[in-house]
Amino acid sequence: LWHAGTRNHPGRVRGKAHGIADEGTYTLDSIIRQLNSFHSIMCQHGTDPELIKQVVKQQFYIIGAVTLNNLLLRKD
Repeated sequence: LWHAGTRNHPGRVRGKAHGIADEGTYTLDSIIRQLNSFHSIMCQHGTDPELIKQVVKQQFYIIGAVTLNNLLLRKD
């Protein structure tokens, strides 16, 4: 997942990102794949299960906060 402040996106050509319809728009499958990747990496490195639990809770908190913010700020 790209942070909004990231400027150097791989695959960017003239302001367009390949494979992404709109910058900042992700599918549910891509989010789940990324979260699974984070979890697998933490498990491979022997991270304490309690720490993994805290990281996952924080990730869901951030996803929820960003989603709510986008819903509140969208112009309908």
